[in-house]
Amino acid sequence: MMYKKFIGVLRISGSLVIISGSGWFVYQICKTRYILSHTVNTDVIYHRKKSEYIYINDPQFHMMYGKKQMYGEEQKQQSSRLPAIFGFWKSLKRSYVRRLLSLAQAEDRSDRLKAVELLSKLKNLKEWDYRHAAQMCDARTAVGLARTEGADLRFFLKPPYCHLNPSKEELTDRLCNLLISLNSLKRHPCINFFLAKAFPELQHRHIVFDADLATMQLPQIPIKKDDVLPLSIENLLHYSTIDDNAKDIVKLGGLPLIVDLCRYFEDNIDINIMLVNLLCNISVQDDMLQDFFTTGCIGLLARWSKHSNIRLAVPAARALANIDVDDIPNVKFSHRLHLLHPTVRRIDVPKLDVVFIHGLLGGVFITWRQRDRDHNNLSILEGVTGFDDGKYMDSDVSDEQTKQYLQDMAEFKQDEWDNLGSDFEMVLSDCPEESNSKGKGPYSYSGRNLDFRSTELMQKLKQAGLGSRPIVWVAHSMGGLIVKSMLIKAMQDEDEQVQGLCRNTKAVVFYSVPHRGSPLVSLTQATQLLWWPSVEVQELKENSPALLTLHSQFLDLVEKKNIEIISFAETKPTLLSSLHLQFHFVPKESADPGIGEFFEIPQDHLCICKPNSRQSFLYQKLIHLIQKYIPTNE
Repeated sequence: MMYKKFIGVLRISGSLVIISGSGWFVYQICKTRYILSHTVNTDVIYHRKKSEYIYINDPQFHMMYGKKQMYGEEQKQQSSRLPAIFGFWKSLKRSYVRRLLSLAQAEDRSDRLKAVELLSKLKNLKEWDYRHAAQMCDARTAVGLARTEGADLRFFLKPPYCHLNPSKEELTDRLCNLLISLNSLKRHPCINFFLAKAFPELQHRHIVFDADLATMQLPQIPIKKDDVLPLSIENLLHYSTIDDNAKDIVKLGGLPLIVDLCRYFEDNIDINIMLVNLLCNISVQDDMLQDFFTTGCIGLLARWSKHSNIRLAVPAARALANIDVDDIPNVKFSHRLHLLHPTVRRIDVPKLDVVFIHGLLGGVFITWRQRDRDHNNLSILEGVTGFDDGKYMDSDVSDEQTKQYLQDMAEFKQDEWDNLGSDFEMVLSDCPEESNSKGKGPYSYSGRNLDFRSTELMQKLKQAGLGSRPIVWVAHSMGGLIVKSMLIKAMQDEDEQVQGLCRNTKAVVFYSVPHRGSPLVSLTQATQLLWWPSVEVQELKENSPALLTLHSQFLDLVEKKNIEIISFAETKPTLLSSLHLQFHFVPKESADPGIGEFFEIPQDHLCICKPNSRQSFLYQKLIHLIQKYIPTNE
């Protein structure tokens, strides 16, 4: 009797298990269909389209295909039934990829963004699947994948004619012809001068004309043959920074040449940095997406954006952001404006802008970074050296101390100069301090003083889309003076977006900013040569009326707009090793704006803005301030 009851209980429980299991299975199918229907467009999922094929017209391929047919019967006998199941699964994955690619080209922007994000998460596809997907991508999808974290680099087509390997001589000739064509469109003295020196035969053909060599019989400085191509690239980079000259480079077929140069100098990091900055300058121009896509530049920038060297990764990410029409439209990061974070596409909308502005001899890659471990031995020469072989020696220097200084600079390690990359600006010591409004052309004075730089930066930030969100400014040295001048101008500007730069400012952080000037002007000839040998140095005189007026206007602005101010002052002198001198570039009296929080930090002028670690007071203070002004979701 007990045995029969036990059997009955087993049958009932077994039936319940089967029924509940079937119900769970049906529920999972329905849930999966619901997720898929809300992930991609249903019309796209059930849209049956004709299969696409890649037709190959290659005799070697047909020979391989013939051999495969010969041994086809033998392979069939050895195969099992399991591959049929795996083949079905592979076809299902390929179908999913094709549907996502179709959705990535849909009209709705949110659908496109979602499809690109899902594509970037696809892993473990076959090489052929990636190549097939790359051929189905359009330009907008490709740049979206390049800016999405985790996207496989095989999603990007290789440059056309990538199987060809042009020689150095061919590249030099092509680059020379490009410079000649650019010079004929818009005559530029820099290109003309370089072509005359690097390619003397052009003067005999009357293609270029150098007045110095033609009339004065000056001795020519020979350019080494190996240096001609790198210097040609540098000349082209300089040309691209002027006005809209970058458009002419594209019109004359410069992008395929740049791609070939990237392939030739694949292992040369310094040349690659010049080339990626050249692409950055071109990307600022309008309607460059299709040109970048057809020449293979998007795949090149995608690979560079993942590079461990930030001097290569940051400009590559900036160029991709400039041509990404699906992210934030009509936003461009122009020359010397770097996008540090986020470097990839984000679906969420930014809530706060943090802008870092360095001083005159600073740089984004040398100012805003972690402090070196051996920072106690850091001298001012470690940031600005780079004179080699003594070619900048001058026998007419007035004093022995200056000669010793120049000799020390000539003997300094080359890798210290390499750390700067292209992130510096050369200023002539005989640059005019003032001029009238009639000056035109390349040899004219545009007044690159504090007023000019603040106006220029204000327009670049407007072009980058700033002004609609809360802003926190972080400035070092003279960068703080630029911030103050810019905010005052923005408040008085008639443009609503420019006014937003001032209206949405929440806080300003100053690191050793000379609000009331610096004793720098009173230094010796050698020290002025090292630091600011231009009109800017004259603007930093202690208790300069212009600086005092600027500061007074800024204090009124801070009280009116209720802007929070945090200031840091250096208490340690900065070592000038060659001059055997320690000097306070910004005394604490000048670094104190007289408003807001003020801290004296036991660091020199170089390290005042470089935290030692995440636990550093400098770092934690800034992080806390930024978090304070991030808008919360209501």
